[in-house]
Amino acid sequence: MKWLESTGGPMVVMQASSVAEWSGYRGPDYDLACSVYDIGMVDAVRAGPAFSVLSLSGGPMSTTWSDDLGCVIQWRWAEDEGDLFRAIRSSWDGLEWDVVGSVEWTGGVRVFDAAIPGDELSGDEFMEWPISDGGASVMVAEIDRGSAACRVIKVGM
Repeated sequence: MKWLESTGGPMVVMQASSVAEWSGYRGPDYDLACSVYDIGMVDAVRAGPAFSVLSLSGGPMSTTWSDDLGCVIQWRWAEDEGDLFRAIRSSWDGLEWDVVGSVEWTGGVRVFDAAIPGDELSGDEFMEWPISDGGASVMVAEIDRGSAACRVIKVGM
């Protein structure tokens, strides 16, 4: 499974069609993403319409997209990937999801290091997945099974 690492700051999730406009370290966007305490929605304002961005702050964590679970996973600790996914699967049905915000994303979504300007992203620096077009809630849940802990984020109706 592919895992992304940040340079120490937050990861961001946004509509793929808006990624090229993300300024990263070259402009105000990285500071905007860092202004979020743990996890939250921010609007990147441009001369044209603003676009919604989910900032995954709260410390650098290895981050991946799970096709079978349909969510972003941020690894806090676990001995190995197998332990992490066993903890997620054994907790899944009882998770308490907190709504972070709502979005009007269409097409695909990308997750990547907030420091990287969108027009400089290479294929190994992001993950992309399709979403249903239209309004959706962004939800987060924390999993701590003692030997494994993570944060899971999903975008759903």
